[in-house]
Amino acid sequence: PLYKAMTEGAFLFINELNRMPEGTQNVLLPAMDERRIVVPRIGTVVAKEGFTIIATQTPEEYIGTSRLSEALKDRFVWIRLKYQSEGEEMQIVQKETCSQDDLLVKAAVKIGRKTREHPEIRRGASVRGAIDIVSIMCQATSRPVCELDQATRKSLVESAAVMALSSKVEQREGSHEKLVEMIEQIAGEVMKELKIIDGAVAAEPEKEHSENF
Repeated sequence: PLYKAMTEGAFLFINELNRMPEGTQNVLLPAMDERRIVVPRIGTVVAKEGFTIIATQTPEEYIGTSRLSEALKDRFVWIRLKYQSEGEEMQIVQKETCSQDDLLVKAAVKIGRKTREHPEIRRGASVRGAIDIVSIMCQATSRPVCELDQATRKSLVESAAVMALSSKVEQREGSHEKLVEMIEQIAGEVMKELKIIDGAVAAEPEKEHSENF
């Protein structure tokens, strides 16, 4: 990939750079510094105009990561990326899940976004959490959320949220049971906000017929 990106003047994207062995990381130094590398049996390869390396790195406290050398870090500039907007996240979830249940997609996105604002959560869920909530719900029922009875809606959405987010959310302190309670609370708040529970989107009862005497 490095050779191809250099010869084509293209982007080389490296995901989780600090999971690469240190020896592999060092291969990037001459490519970034001198824009050239030496390949056995081919010779010196000089990068064409446009060649750029873009990389992400995993937090250093994660297992399997290695510290980047100062020489390598010195050749990168740091760009902070924010989360997508709520509307963009909904589009991503719909694209990835092919769900036509707009209310479910909106609820899943809101649940994920609220985990990023909770004072007792250190790291909230990315859009992947919302994708998993919708995917689990689609496996659990083929009916739209608004067509389910209220008790079923509450139970399924809360269960899907716990299953999807428990491995993606990092709390500041506390037990796993406390984390489950927080996720269920967030899911319940979102469902009330969107009127998914408390009967707001339940089917209207049939009107009683009155007779004139």
